[in-house]
Amino acid sequence: LEGGRARDVAWLKAQLEASLGVPASGQRLFHSTHELPDAEPLAALRPSGPWQRRGSNNSGSSSASTATPPPAPVSAPVVELVMLRRDHDAARRCSGVRLSPNAGLLGMSNLGNSCFMNSGLQCLSHIPALVAYFLDGQHKGELNTSNPLGHKGQVALAFAELQHELWTRGGAQATAHRPTAMHSVFRKVVPHLFEDYGQQDVQEFLAFCLDALHEDLNRVRQRPPPPTPSEEERDADLVERHGDEVAAAVAWMRYLQRGKSFLVDLLQGQLRSSLTCKACGHRASNFDPFLYLSVPVSGSMRQVTDAIETYLEEEVLEGDEKWFCRHCEKKVDARKKIDLWKLPPVLVLHLKRFEFDQRSCQFRKLGNHLRMPEVVDLLEYTSSPQREGARYEVVAVANHMGPFGSGHYTATCRVGTSWRHFNDSRVTELGPGVEPVGPDAYVVFLQRCEHGGSTSNPSIGVDFLAPRLLPRQTLSSPSAWPQMVSARNSILAQLMRRASTESNEVSPHSEEGVLESGEVGGGGGRPSRTDSAGKPRTSSMSRWPARLSRALASVRGR
Repeated sequence: LEGGRARDVAWLKAQLEASLGVPASGQRLFHSTHELPDAEPLAALRPSGPWQRRGSNNSGSSSASTATPPPAPVSAPVVELVMLRRDHDAARRCSGVRLSPNAGLLGMSNLGNSCFMNSGLQCLSHIPALVAYFLDGQHKGELNTSNPLGHKGQVALAFAELQHELWTRGGAQATAHRPTAMHSVFRKVVPHLFEDYGQQDVQEFLAFCLDALHEDLNRVRQRPPPPTPSEEERDADLVERHGDEVAAAVAWMRYLQRGKSFLVDLLQGQLRSSLTCKACGHRASNFDPFLYLSVPVSGSMRQVTDAIETYLEEEVLEGDEKWFCRHCEKKVDARKKIDLWKLPPVLVLHLKRFEFDQRSCQFRKLGNHLRMPEVVDLLEYTSSPQREGARYEVVAVANHMGPFGSGHYTATCRVGTSWRHFNDSRVTELGPGVEPVGPDAYVVFLQRCEHGGSTSNPSIGVDFLAPRLLPRQTLSSPSAWPQMVSARNSILAQLMRRASTESNEVSPHSEEGVLESGEVGGGGGRPSRTDSAGKPRTSSMSRWPARLSRALASVRGR
């Protein structure tokens, strides 16, 4: 850093790419809690804190460790290097996957009122990062067969098999796949959705499917007990003076103690729910994770964003709904508010089109066309900074045609640069001028655009399946969390140390990657610290401190 003080951050990333082999696009540099833009001059950096380094090993996992390099001048600034679970290794593995002639274009046979399942599975099977995760076999090392909340890996394995059927095994003449294996697993693990071959709700199916995949792939093998009321109060006291972003990070950390999976990396966002006393102004807030958002629809709405605005509207609690304010020590009128705090890489929006009609005492469907452009910026609907921005692109839509209680489900999915309509086994291309989010749109899948641009790909192939920049969510790497925090934050560091102590967290090395204590790896078992000869293992990760020191020494020399 000292030798390059006349340069900028982009130059430093290039030096690290040359020395460590990590593409500059897969690096994020932090100084204290500030993420450094490429154009920032290195001369502007001031000394701060002890030496820290975060990185990812060859398996694409993200983790943290601390190294002490040879003594440096007191004036040398310190930068945290965060290398994300990324592309170059996973894309190389994907390059060995031979896609079929009809990759991503196969329909699914209806197995008896199974259109709701076919619609949901087609949408999930056209989220590129999710498809790549299963095709390149990353799920195999993260299966959690002992999770009592999971299904012994059955759902994840069946979904992986489905991805191969849809993307790698269809012959040139194939037009549809018969999803009997997936259907059989679901009938076994969630029979109420498939009883008597009745029609079901695709959103309910998707909610179960996402949760089942998460639990089958949950990297947490042993959950700590829930925080006691005294521990929750202690957390609240610690963060009360440090603002909502720290409070949100603490809530995120508490969740990661119990749930970490690729589904969390890809789909999990965070809400802030607040109650504010109208008498004294005291506010109580909670931060909760979500895998999808269910937003209300009314007949007067014309755009999907109208539903988001309504979801975020403030309510007043009064009368029988008064709230107990601990400052006033009595029940008071209060304002209730939900805020979008952090948006995930893939946002799932459920449009609640079915409402109860009090006059007829029956449910009815609202069929108004909620329009949505293929690319939309949701930043104005969020209440906190978004690390990667909030510009999203539609990638899939689950549609419901017909009235409440019957009707038919289909899917509209982007395949490369074109849009296809999946009506069970029948697949057609969307005609010119036909909007992907049409009047029957029920569940919309949005993928965050990279670098503020579009995620559209020119063709189906390795580039289409290459994973996006996707931080692996771990307890030991808060700089990869969506919240604008760093391990350097003293309050967060104190809570992290406490969490590590409570969960006996360590970072054992293995050839497959660096896993935290309690994480699943290598087929679901705890990683061994020795090789077959009983000697301590030395992974590529354990050699990084010296490599990074040499790289920075080289930079100083230049």
